Amino acid sequence: MLYEHASGYAVFKVIAQEEIGVLLPEVQEAVADLSRFGKLVKLASFAPFKSGTNALDNINCISEGLCAKYYSAVRLCDSGL
Repeated sequence: MLYEHASGYAVFKVIAQEEIGVLLPEVQEAVADLSRFGKLVKLASFAPFKSGTNALDNINCISEGLCAKYYSAVRLCDSGL
């Protein structure tokens, strides 16, 4: 699971997942609660942005459906997670 943040990209490996009820409010609340979220996923990789310009370029690419050069360079496009 990819998480894009102003500070960089984080890739999480899902270790516990339930397909049924994914859209239930209880499940959505679990994602918002750090202690419960930590039981569902494990951080696999984090790639901080090098500058504000780098962050802006990457977010613009994401919004356009493109894979930014930095994103490819840190191998998140092909992480297999």
